[in-house]
Amino acid sequence: MNHILYIPSWYPNQYDNLSGVFFKEQIEGLSSVIENVGVIAPVYRSFKSFNFKQNELTFSNNDGVNTFIKELWHLPGCNIYNRLQWFNNCKKLFENYVEKFGYPDLIHIHSIITAGQFAVYAKKKYNIPFVVTEHSSGFDRNLYSKRELMSFKAEVTESSHNFAVSKSLAEVLAKSIGGTWDVLPNWVNDNFINQDNNFTKKGEKIIFFSLSSLNPLKGLNILIDAFDDLAKEYQNVELWIGGNGVEYHNLSDQIKKLRLEDKIVLLGKLDRDTAIEKYKSSTFYVSPSLIETFGIVVIEALAMGLPVLATDSGGPQSILNNDVGIIVKKNSREELYKGMKYLIENEDKFDREKIVKYCVEHFSREKVSNDLINVYKKILKS
Repeated sequence: MNHILYIPSWYPNQYDNLSGVFFKEQIEGLSSVIENVGVIAPVYRSFKSFNFKQNELTFSNNDGVNTFIKELWHLPGCNIYNRLQWFNNCKKLFENYVEKFGYPDLIHIHSIITAGQFAVYAKKKYNIPFVVTEHSSGFDRNLYSKRELMSFKAEVTESSHNFAVSKSLAEVLAKSIGGTWDVLPNWVNDNFINQDNNFTKKGEKIIFFSLSSLNPLKGLNILIDAFDDLAKEYQNVELWIGGNGVEYHNLSDQIKKLRLEDKIVLLGKLDRDTAIEKYKSSTFYVSPSLIETFGIVVIEALAMGLPVLATDSGGPQSILNNDVGIIVKKNSREELYKGMKYLIENEDKFDREKIVKYCVEHFSREKVSNDLINVYKKILKS
């Protein structure tokens, strides 16, 4: 495998180090099996964090990945201008990259919504094929105009191969912008798999853990109401919620109103090491989302041996089976309550070592990267 250039539609930067972090980790992981790996990434800055610091162009090499990043202001309500400046800056980054490292054999874009236009341009001008992996929940949420969908549809026809991170997203994409979409999931970081887990009983407390950004689409208010019902029946249950976001104060007020301060803990933003410790200390994991294109936290929980309760929000249906967790209807207090109760009463039916094995077999770096590399090889041979 020779030279692959990745173009993500969003990427970690000094103003948002979590944006596209899974893209970054996947690309760095692939650098161990691909001879030359590069990234060019125009990244938006929000006026919500405005300062007078000039937008920067930076170059770095992390884990063998040659990376150019250019910061851009994102102007609210100016989608056409934003896309144009993203495209023009991507062209400049590509020229910088090629001058230093030469032309890539293949381009892989993460999300077509901004990177697609440049990928088509590079294919037509330089005869470089490209692959798409789509992650955006915007297609399922009908966030794109007819004009945008028509543009995406035209870009998809130029792609050599299309991936979606879940079956549900693949179906939505085929319906909205056409094309054939294979499922290629995200992989779980090795740090979660390579843990010395102790699967003996953790004690008298039964701890449900949930980790996400705190926004309305994550369904955490519904989970809290469902947990209120559960706590009336089981005295030894706790709910830990990790993450920050716009709903933090609303959720805190909801917990106080229900007088559950001794049962529900808002943990705030967690770094990876702290998150791993919370997974280790928990009994079960809960994903109450209203919409998920994949669900990286679900496979993190599986890697730690936790049975998972998830809603039918899209991505989890491509991840879970009856041996590793259960799926309930989304946006339902009663369903989440019943799901948590089921896990408590049927804990012994779940083999935690087998849960870890299942995760490794389906969502490890080795499994996913091998599937991806095989597609690269086919494209470059054709």
